[in-house]
Amino acid sequence: MKEKTLNYDVLTYEDGNVFESVEDVVEEKRYQVIVNEKILYNLTCSPFNVLELLVGNMWMRNLIDNKEDIKSIDIGEEIIKVFLNIETKNKNRDYKFVKSPLTLPKEKVPKLMKKLQERANLFSRTGGVHNAGICDGEEIILFMEDIGRHNTVDKLMGYCVLKEIDISDKIIVFSGRIPFEIINKLSMMGVPIFISKSAPTSLGVDMAKKYNITICGFTRGERYHIYSCPERLV
Repeated sequence: MKEKTLNYDVLTYEDGNVFESVEDVVEEKRYQVIVNEKILYNLTCSPFNVLELLVGNMWMRNLIDNKEDIKSIDIGEEIIKVFLNIETKNKNRDYKFVKSPLTLPKEKVPKLMKKLQERANLFSRTGGVHNAGICDGEEIILFMEDIGRHNTVDKLMGYCVLKEIDISDKIIVFSGRIPFEIINKLSMMGVPIFISKSAPTSLGVDMAKKYNITICGFTRGERYHIYSCPERLV
């Protein structure tokens, strides 16, 4: 894994004084993704767990259904070359109603958020990344970080595709806002419960209700809001 931060000389203003200091700045890279010799899109991300990000992103874009669809992946400094065992698809993956009967005790929500924050060392150092984790109701079993909040979810999904992990009985804990794009990803993944430190948007709440996803927002300390499908929290 490459370095997660770079050091920069900066001028710091504090209490009327200006002084020189060195700050950790989170690294950002841009990759061009070439699939079956066709330039398809660019990925801007934190340059670690790039394989998981790529696989998750391709799954979200409906380019693959499972790891067997992948023939080879070559991750270079600026270019990612992918060869698939299937033809490139042209349609998006369908959003779906989440049928999982999973429940979670109400008091576990703040505890899972605390466990996520305890893992967020890169955010503590830089303030420049989002983080997300997959939970089994007790512990975080997979943790990912990235400059992009959407990327953290894609990294989680990519790992699950590669390891063939079913996440329909899992919970995702998240640091960022909850717009409808995030909810759409969750519906495709089949995730029933989503816990965030931050706020949802109106479309995020509407889509969560439509797809039967329980979302908890503003999870800070022992307080949080349940915006949709509260019956899963018992």
